[in-house]
Amino acid sequence: MLKSLFTGITRASIKYKWVTIGICILVLVLGVVAASQMNQELVPAIEFPQTFVFTLHPGASSEDLRDLVTVPLEKEIAALKGVIPEGLESTTASPIAL
Repeated sequence: MLKSLFTGITRASIKYKWVTIGICILVLVLGVVAASQMNQELVPAIEFPQTFVFTLHPGASSEDLRDLVTVPLEKEIAALKGVIPEGLESTTASPIAL
């Protein structure tokens, strides 16, 4: 039963290809219109607050840069209100600390 239904739909869509293309375009346009008129409260605003700190110290080794810049900077930033220490990440590779 379903096989004959899908066979009929397939044959009709091939026979009347311009009607099929028109229906597809109509559905696409209606989808765009519906998406543009969707209530904003159904799609809440999402913010990912991030801050990046780059430091540059030419000539310093990665270990020195880590001990002198990255670790103290992490401690100071973690002490700021609103900063989640578990979300803090750092990368140090001579001559850049990020």
